[in-house]
Amino acid sequence: MSMWRLITRSLWFYRRTNVAVLLAVMVATGVLTGALVVGDSVAHTLRRTMESRLGETEFALVPQGRYFRAELAAGLAEQLGGLVVPVLQVGGIIGNEDGSRRVNQVVVLGVDDDFYALGSGESPFVGNAAEGVVLSESVAQ
Repeated sequence: MSMWRLITRSLWFYRRTNVAVLLAVMVATGVLTGALVVGDSVAHTLRRTMESRLGETEFALVPQGRYFRAELAAGLAEQLGGLVVPVLQVGGIIGNEDGSRRVNQVVVLGVDDDFYALGSGESPFVGNAAEGVVLSESVAQ
């Protein structure tokens, strides 16, 4: 018996097993390809979301239990030659006037007008920003 005849007879004898293995390989390839495409799409979406939220932000100094002086931002701006903005971040609670509704664990940011230059460059305040409050849509509802 020749080598080719042995191979063809073996393939024919194990045809059901070979078809099952071929189908399993096709399904596994489809699943892995789909997972790679979805993973790439999710990574791209997360990167776009991060860039839209952070704007031109390159790094942040976040103290643990202590605060930095606002003058530190001016000193860093001189040394780095770019825009450095001080932001005060604390936790808080917000409620409506009659006290019937409130939202716990709200992140409160204390910013000045330079903060808005990091993103769109447009301040949401028409007049005095020192007296204003900006709420997210979910907190406003």
